[in-house]
Order: sequence, then C-alpha cells, then structure tokens
Amino acid sequence: MQLISLEANKPSFNTVKFNPTGLTLIVGKSTSTDKNNTYNGVGKSLLLQIVNFCLGSNKIAAFEQYLSGWEFTLSFKIGDEEFTANRATDKQNKIYLNDKEFGQTAFNAEMEKSL
Repeated sequence: MQLISLEANKPSFNTVKFNPTGLTLIVGKSTSTDKNNTYNGVGKSLLLQIVNFCLGSNKIAAFEQYLSGWEFTLSFKIGDEEFTANRATDKQNKIYLNDKEFGQTAFNAEMEKSL
C-alpha cells in the first residue's frame, strides 16, 4: 500500500501529500526551551490517527466530540489500483471506498481482500 494524500473538508487542514518515490518524514520543531517538554502540537500523532481512522479503525469518540463536522479523505494505491477512503467524524459507522458505502466490518473485509 502506498499513501498518496490526506485531505479534509475544512480549510484549516493542510493537505498532506506523501512522497511517491520513497519515505515521507513528518517533523515538528519544538519552540519550548524545556528539555522535558517534547510536545509541540504540530499534529504528527493526530495525522497517524486520522490515517488509521480512514483505513477502518474503531470509532474514535474524541473525533466525534472535538472534530464534529469534519470529513477526511485518504487517497492510496494498492499495486497499480488507486483508492479513495472517506470517513466523517459524525457518521463513523460509514466509510466510503471509491464512493461506495461500507460499514466498518464490511470495509475492513473489502480492504483485506484488496491486500
């Protein structure tokens, strides 16, 4: 599987485009002078959680609570075939794969077949 991009329906989200020819590094610069404070709030961990969310993770209650109204779209390739997975934080029981609606279990089964 090769990740292509991650987008959201809100303008405050910066689209992430993954490197098509190799490794993608997500880094953040800490502005704190406290050596014990490793939190910088850039969103590296959240980015991984959103990718997992788009790929059929269990419901994430915090997304429903704090990201109400958000929809995420992950584009990826398996072999030479391109896919788009779309999932909303308010309707987490529905995941769209190439515009076809699936429940979580059916989506995961479909992905398993593809992989």
